[in-house]
Amino acid sequence: DIPRLDESCDFYIHHIAGKKARFLAGGLYLNSNPKSLQFLTEYAQQLRQYVERDYLYWGLDQDLLDPIVPRYRHQQLPMSFIDWNMQPNSHVWTAKGTRKDLEIFKAEQLKYTA
Repeated sequence: DIPRLDESCDFYIHHIAGKKARFLAGGLYLNSNPKSLQFLTEYAQQLRQYVERDYLYWGLDQDLLDPIVPRYRHQQLPMSFIDWNMQPNSHVWTAKGTRKDLEIFKAEQLKYTA
């Protein structure tokens, strides 16, 4: 079960602060309001423009978030909704690269493909 988050913002997204500050495209929690849909539409349109121009590169999805996200009411997505450490109490696990080969991740995947 995925718990509902507070609806006082348009959406939740994970932001990394510091020298390499950025929003992570790996997880979004959208609230059901018109501004949330507007954000999603704007983001999709930006992605589509890059695809149509055949200008694709690794990290494009994250780069496009930087100018768009600040125009909306957003909050930090809790780690339990984008957990790359596979904590048992998290609601959503994400895995990239070699983390996809971890036994705990593969075992969890089998629950959904069996």
